[in-house]
Amino acid sequence: MAPPAFFTTFTRHSTHVATWTVAQPEPGFGVAHAPGSQQYDLGFHGRPRYQLDQPYSPDDGWEITPLPAGTLITDMPHGDANGVAAREYAMWSSGWGSSDDLALLERLPAATYTLVRCRRPLANPAQVLLGNERIATRPYFRVLNPDPPVYSLIIGADSTSAPTGPGPLLGFAILNYVGDSWMHGLLFFQYTASRTAAASDDRLLIIPTDGELVVDNMSAFSAEGELRSKAQWQAQTSMQFARWCAGESDDPER
Repeated sequence: MAPPAFFTTFTRHSTHVATWTVAQPEPGFGVAHAPGSQQYDLGFHGRPRYQLDQPYSPDDGWEITPLPAGTLITDMPHGDANGVAAREYAMWSSGWGSSDDLALLERLPAATYTLVRCRRPLANPAQVLLGNERIATRPYFRVLNPDPPVYSLIIGADSTSAPTGPGPLLGFAILNYVGDSWMHGLLFFQYTASRTAAASDDRLLIIPTDGELVVDNMSAFSAEGELRSKAQWQAQTSMQFARWCAGESDDPER
């Protein structure tokens, strides 16, 4: 059951960019991260679909693993759009959105999210950047943006195949991704089963601007630096990158 309508708001900024704000979430979905732990479990609590392992050194690479036993949005019952925000989102995404979009949006942890209608092509390079380490690519990786200031990788729910289909992609922001402020990371995770792509090339990107889906790779070294990095991401960098994803800017730094 989705949270009451007044706990969620939708704001349309343009044809391609909007904001979704969750004040009181439906419990049971998000990030599980014990204090002092280097591991993040993403998805339904107790049934996460992804595990991220942060290295003890910010110079080393993160490890990202899809968990086949974890629950997907497509495994859950879908209800009708509830409340004003859901209806406004359905109108905004009419003609290109997926039936799974609201099923994910209405389960998000408390935070503000930038929603992007994106059709930028995905690349399949020989190597990908995980933290500050380049590794051979894997079947479930695709690259949205390889350049500063935001390296962006899309991760499929199945470890043997690429992320495909019209379903939504939920971002997990890793600030100071390479151990320095010149490159942040934005990893998008698929919470729907891979399937044939829709007639539209557009896909929904959900970019967290604050909350538990935004972490700082350097947080162990400076609490003040973490606050500063998160404030910059929330106030400026996340929206600049969203506008680039939407095709409203040719430069992800503007």
